Amino acid sequence: MLNFGEMLGAETAIAEEDIALLEDIRKSMRYSADLASSDVFLDCYDKSETKAIVVAHEKPRWSKSLYQGEVVGQFALRDNEPAVYHALETGVPVHDLKAVTQEGKTVKQDVVPVQNAQGKTIAVLIREKDVSETLVREKKYRFLAKQREKGANADFSATGESAQTVLREAHHRIKNNLQLIVSMMRMQSRASDSEEVKKAFSLNMQRVLTIASIHDILTNTDISETAELKTLIKKVVREIGALFEGSRKVKIAVSGDSLEVAADAATATAVVVNELVTNALLHGYGQGAEGRIRIGIKKGNRFVTISVEDDGCGFNTEDAAKGNGLPIVTRMVKDKLHGVFRIKSDKAGTKAAFDFEIK
Repeated sequence: MLNFGEMLGAETAIAEEDIALLEDIRKSMRYSADLASSDVFLDCYDKSETKAIVVAHEKPRWSKSLYQGEVVGQFALRDNEPAVYHALETGVPVHDLKAVTQEGKTVKQDVVPVQNAQGKTIAVLIREKDVSETLVREKKYRFLAKQREKGANADFSATGESAQTVLREAHHRIKNNLQLIVSMMRMQSRASDSEEVKKAFSLNMQRVLTIASIHDILTNTDISETAELKTLIKKVVREIGALFEGSRKVKIAVSGDSLEVAADAATATAVVVNELVTNALLHGYGQGAEGRIRIGIKKGNRFVTISVEDDGCGFNTEDAAKGNGLPIVTRMVKDKLHGVFRIKSDKAGTKAAFDFEIK
């Protein structure tokens, strides 16, 4: 059986000078596992630098491990453990993100990148927490909600009117009311002589229109409780483009997978994408600047990943976190999508991403 250093040499492309660093981390993992009462892992890219492989695993000695067998030497699949790949690729920590283990159990992961003396991410340290009981409760609540919905459909059928028709009409009215609010805000904006006030109105009008977009899509779909995410994001992007038309020459592209998600998740995603793209246009590019913003949608078995990347000048994320945009994003991802928001910005541009479970 290979020792730790020999395994790294055989299975990964880790440089010799970095193996000692990982060896020190591996030795301390047993104490981390005991302290957190959790399973702790060390993952690296394999030799192809495309797959993450488990190179070390410590089980807690004073509490029950989530694992029955040994997983060292096994791969972490991208669809099952998105947090591992995000941390490896971006060098940004990821906290409290759902994952599926090699033994098929649902957990939440905290992932911290390990960087060498040159600042390169060479591995990730992972802590896992069991959330299976929480998921069982969530499924039970969803089942009860569907049962109540079926009862409501039966009531509507008795009167000769379908629940779907009523929901469509409700979405149509909400959309119209939101557009009316935007019209009033536009009138107030025009009445002001302050550029700062005009800017605030403009941003908030776009936020309201983003929420109106989801109701517009739900009005024109046969599925009253879900929305096609890619279609919605493209609609949001068109509205943002119209808002900044003439002041920026930035192309916005949407690519990736098409999928249906629950209406509340679609609304939250639309708001987050709106904030990220608007933030990129405001802070990453000056008046008349050219560039490209790429929005990606990656569908896995259980999770969907949304990424927003730009080639602008970057900005100080700590300063931006004090403004309106990023706090809205962070809170929306956490509270509405039960995911984790990650962002990294430098002179080469800004990369932001978030994940949530497909339900």
